[in-house]
Amino acid sequence: MIASEVLPRTLTERILDAATRSALSAGAEARVMAQRCLTDWFGCAIAGASDPLVEKLLAAARELSSEGRSPLVGRSERLSLSDAALVNGAAGHALDYDDTLLAMVGHPSAPIAPALLGLAARVNASGADLVTAYILAMDVATRVGILLAPDHYERGFHGTGTGGAIGAAAGCSYLLGLDAAACAVAIGLAGTRAAGLKASFGSEAKSLHAGWAALVGLTAAFWAKQGFVGASDIAGDKVGLRALSETFNPEGATADHPPHILDVKFKFHAACHGTHATIEALGEILREHRITADDVEAVRVQADPKVDTVCNRQVVNSGLEAKFSLRMVSAFVLAGVDTAAIDSYGTEVISRGDVRRAFDRVTVELVEGLEAGETKVIVVAKDGRSFQATGVAQHLRGDAAQRALEAKFRALVIPVLGDTAAERLLGGIQSLESCDDVASLMEATVLRQPEPLGLR
Repeated sequence: MIASEVLPRTLTERILDAATRSALSAGAEARVMAQRCLTDWFGCAIAGASDPLVEKLLAAARELSSEGRSPLVGRSERLSLSDAALVNGAAGHALDYDDTLLAMVGHPSAPIAPALLGLAARVNASGADLVTAYILAMDVATRVGILLAPDHYERGFHGTGTGGAIGAAAGCSYLLGLDAAACAVAIGLAGTRAAGLKASFGSEAKSLHAGWAALVGLTAAFWAKQGFVGASDIAGDKVGLRALSETFNPEGATADHPPHILDVKFKFHAACHGTHATIEALGEILREHRITADDVEAVRVQADPKVDTVCNRQVVNSGLEAKFSLRMVSAFVLAGVDTAAIDSYGTEVISRGDVRRAFDRVTVELVEGLEAGETKVIVVAKDGRSFQATGVAQHLRGDAAQRALEAKFRALVIPVLGDTAAERLLGGIQSLESCDDVASLMEATVLRQPEPLGLR
């Protein structure tokens, strides 16, 4: 296993050791959180499986002659283990509705879940081992985010593609039974191929960050298992991960910390997490003061300047672009569009007259001094009254999170798999700790082709 019998010396070893100790000592709360993350990921991936970007990746895989027996969630086709990780990873991020982790500066489950689930099914790992690997992978990914923050993200890198790939490599190494030295090499092999640039936000390529990271992490672990030689200290080498950031925080990355999975936040609006505070604040104003779109003269959104390269699109021509536009999500709220519904983010909705009129009333002001994740919204009514509210992204925990996630799961999965299959899958996830057959869990996600008439 990954735990080393000798005192870790390199920075990579120290990060891995700290994450391993955190994962192996994780209590019930962290292990339940892993199941919640998987519930969220399965829902997002199954609903995202029919997205056009998934169809394109699958068509390309066919042209590249990818064949195999690994299932694609929410679909009937099968691919090789590595290509399934790629496609399932992209599907899980296609809706941009999946979980986030602030310290990682990215989406943790989207790159990690498909790699670990596919591998666990292949090597007959237990559900309990999968949960441990999941917690470990997320911890490593988060520690990489801490190591490189804040410059890594600010200069244009996307933590989902970078830290996500490295975390997936660590989790897959655990499932393959690699020792600490081999896992460090796997991390190096993932780190040298990790990628993902924020210029892709608002396009299909953003989802590819998650899929590519899953594939990179998975293959890195297999290469390390075969003794492939790579950088053994990608984190500490002066031309390793340091090349990705002007800021470098080894102390924070190796510090003792409760499992970072406990800090995961779930989305209950199907758009970039950076827009959620605005959605909450504007919705609060409209509800509290009983204001409708017809009453509104203007909406001013005051946001941290950092959102300018994330979710401040001023021109919106597609549903994907809408997910990264403070102006458009504000227009949705004004026009009564359901920001939690995946069907809201389509060309028919964004081109509606009432939505476009609302869009034209919204301006975004970049101001210093706001707390992280905070947005101030000012609504000016046509009668001269002015209202304001400060919003933060909704962060549910405990039983409230469980109920909300189950409702979200059912809303996403039942239209694809049907009631019975959706409930069977949900039950399988919730009993994962006692499951000895992860492959059956993956098979439960497969879209079954209807039998021809007359056949039984």
